[in-house]
Amino acid sequence: MNPAQSKVLIIGGTIELADYGLVSYAGGIIRVSQTSLFKNCNTGIQIASYTSATNPKYNASYIMDTEFKWLITPDRAPIGIELDNVAGINIGGCKFWNNDPNLYDFVERGIGIKATNADMNVSSGGNTWCINPETCLDNCDGSNPGAGNEFKHLSWGIKFVGGSTNNHLAVRASIFDNCLYGIDVTSGISASIAKNTFTGSVSV
Repeated sequence: MNPAQSKVLIIGGTIELADYGLVSYAGGIIRVSQTSLFKNCNTGIQIASYTSATNPKYNASYIMDTEFKWLITPDRAPIGIELDNVAGINIGGCKFWNNDPNLYDFVERGIGIKATNADMNVSSGGNTWCINPETCLDNCDGSNPGAGNEFKHLSWGIKFVGGSTNNHLAVRASIFDNCLYGIDVTSGISASIAKNTFTGSVSV
């Protein structure tokens, strides 16, 4: 971890009615955990392009045991977490729910996680995370899957656009309930998708 990088820690906190709840540029570290809540934000967390010079496959940021909820119609199609050209982001035990009772076009109900040319692990870490990043992408669920992620009433649970086969997507032990698309993968990537539940959603 670069000590010159800024760091934001949110433990059990709430951010509400923001255009962007948290934004990371140039390697800023975001760590969110322990039942934190992003409520009615247009975009909850955005992590923009960054590559570590010493460890390009990994990132010091993580989002664990956090809720992203919409109860009112947002200004634009909402996004829980947006990743752009970053590697090694771990997301576990999170909930992405659009509970807005109003009726509108289903393609505007938002995206749980939107990733472009990124590398991420969406698995069953719950409120813990991978201690050993060398094995994280392949072994996060292990024999004790814990709390997976939940995606509910969204246009896309996960929308992933890879830039090359070097991009890795791992999705395990997650629930996709009444999403137009559960997991939408575009372009060439390496993907590990297993032990997920799809109800009323197009799966992959």
